Amino acid sequence: MTDVRKFDVKALESYIGLVSKDYHYDVTVDDVQEFSNAVAHPNDLLPVSPVYFTKLRDGEFEILEKMGISLADLLHGEQEYEYFSDIKIGVSIVCHSRLKNMITKKNGELIILEVETPFHVKDAELPICKSLTTFIVRNK
Repeated sequence: MTDVRKFDVKALESYIGLVSKDYHYDVTVDDVQEFSNAVAHPNDLLPVSPVYFTKLRDGEFEILEKMGISLADLLHGEQEYEYFSDIKIGVSIVCHSRLKNMITKKNGELIILEVETPFHVKDAELPICKSLTTFIVRNK
């Protein structure tokens, strides 16, 4: 059984607003096929599955690492997407993540982190998708 670590809630609160670096992803046929196979949709190339954005989460993990939170420390609470247009093979996606909010429950024993990530086609002003990920950190 993994030991639950104790985090300094005030120190973690100082990370609210933290933004990851920009991450760049090329949406290729091979990449989409690999993802489709992994989620048991081997012939689902077009249109590109909306859950493909789940693969593009490096910014979230960068923020967690900067906060000193490992994957063993947390539970995935929720993944929410808002779509503005379809993703297409051949485009380049640029995204970054931002720690939007932090909520404590049970006298600080649970820490809820909300991380927002807008996804843009390279050089486009408006996003094609925005995700909100909720992580739950056990804190004893």
